Amino acid sequence: ALYPFMRATINMIVYLVGGFIILCLRFNDANILSALLTVVLMVIVMGSIGILAASFTLVFKQGDPFTALLVLASGMLSGTMYPVGVLPEWLQGVARLLPQTHAIEAIRIAILRGGSLSEVAPQLIVLALFAALLVPLALLVFSAAMNRARIEGSLAHY
Repeated sequence: ALYPFMRATINMIVYLVGGFIILCLRFNDANILSALLTVVLMVIVMGSIGILAASFTLVFKQGDPFTALLVLASGMLSGTMYPVGVLPEWLQGVARLLPQTHAIEAIRIAILRGGSLSEVAPQLIVLALFAALLVPLALLVFSAAMNRARIEGSLAHY
């Protein structure tokens, strides 16, 4: 289970080092603590979503359509391609329901503007709320999915 996390971490380091070297990027004012805290909270939130997706797969024996929809919505609405502010107002509301929107905003403040913890606090609070809701939910749902798979005898399918 650690391999994907380690590989993603190594990929991130390679991309950052490549960006610094090839593009001559400099983030002299970056607030590493704020950025790191944002990343930790986002990993917890996304890990919880991954556990929910695994639970769906255990029960229904097929891929999770919710996660695919979340990935699509996040790519289009979270501010990765264009600022959330250019979206119609009703889509901005939808974007605020996505944890990635808050993480991207916090990372931009921390790295590009050197924002302190107090400046990224609103985004960190939202991410912490997502984590506080999703971690117990994911563990509860996964436990129920495992119990169901044990009772049905379908764990051998994996």
